[in-house]
Amino acid sequence: MVTDTDSGPNGEVICDLKHDKFKLAKIDSKEYKMIVKGHLDREIRDHYKVSIVCHDMGSPQLESKKYFSVKVTDVNDVEPHFTKETFQFLTYENQKVDFPIGFINATDPDLGRWRPTYIFYHQ
Repeated sequence: MVTDTDSGPNGEVICDLKHDKFKLAKIDSKEYKMIVKGHLDREIRDHYKVSIVCHDMGSPQLESKKYFSVKVTDVNDVEPHFTKETFQFLTYENQKVDFPIGFINATDPDLGRWRPTYIFYHQ
């Protein structure tokens, strides 16, 4: 909500936001909402700095500028990728139980609980 305690045109306020990912939508004469107008991808960019400028209709016009930070929260939108096309291991018979014979790695740019987990199946 934006306010100007002046009366008449001096108290009428117009706000503007110039950004390629966000815009303002007017709710009523003193209230706006910021909405997304472009695709957001946390793996490409995880935060944005946005400025909103409001000015009154007086003469001379007076303005106010406010800076905001928008943080993009991650969702599970990228599948894991193995670090190699194929994994091949060699071991000897009668090897000790739990003896490591190789390593398998996968990467995933998603954060938190979306990280890769490994499940091995016996065939």
